[in-house]
Amino acid sequence: MDFYAQGEYSAYLVEVRKRREATIKSYVLEISYFMTWFNSNYPDTDYMQISRVMLLEYIASEKLDGKEIGTIDKKISILKSYFDFLWQNNLLAGSDPSSKIKRSTREDRGNEFDALNDADQKILNDWLLTKPITKAQKAARDRALTAMCLYGGLTAREFQYLRLSNIEMLSDRMVVTVNGMERKREVIIYLGDAKPILEYISSIHQETEPNFYLFPTSKGSPLSQRVIQFIFQKISKDIGVHVYPRILRNTYANNKYEEGFTREDVAALLGIDQWKPPEGL
Repeated sequence: MDFYAQGEYSAYLVEVRKRREATIKSYVLEISYFMTWFNSNYPDTDYMQISRVMLLEYIASEKLDGKEIGTIDKKISILKSYFDFLWQNNLLAGSDPSSKIKRSTREDRGNEFDALNDADQKILNDWLLTKPITKAQKAARDRALTAMCLYGGLTAREFQYLRLSNIEMLSDRMVVTVNGMERKREVIIYLGDAKPILEYISSIHQETEPNFYLFPTSKGSPLSQRVIQFIFQKISKDIGVHVYPRILRNTYANNKYEEGFTREDVAALLGIDQWKPPEGL
């Protein structure tokens, strides 16, 4: 799709920035991706009202979709280039919404195969399964989200849209039906590990409809990517272990492999076509 001042921006990249044709195409494509997301999520908002919060929400959504840190940083650089161009040429009503957006910190630049070590897993398991909950429903929700990733291998995108109707209880296990990254699948979480999820479900009002989201906002909509990011930042700070959905999913996969599951088995559990264990495992 075409976006605002695309011709002028492309000319700027050629004449001022001396970018090559292939680079310009990649810039235009990335900005088009953002504008498509913006129009989908903010259909009644004019481009002149694009804010820093919206840009951060878009970046968070890309992270939850599994984009690598290098790819995310490239997107940030391109968006900063575009909005700086608009601002410098008086094509924005206010300030540049991208000016204070930074690339990933060293802490965020983990390898895509990063997983928790044994010591960090023990800390996390103790927090999930033994430490009493002191702040009711939100604390129960945060543990349930973490358990979904660590004991079920779910991505943030998958648990974001889970509904109560996706949960089935059997005698010794919980069955979670999810729309995976590549296919629909059933995830088995045995009752010992499912304790944080069961505690959270029991804290939900009895009148909640089965088709409601399992982790809703106060308005009943799914948690936003930005809120999920904040939740895991808070968890990391509280327990002293850096956790986020990808590292928990990787930990789940590695644990299954060490339990004797084959590569094909682990791939099936994750809902993907192929899975390769990290070196040294």
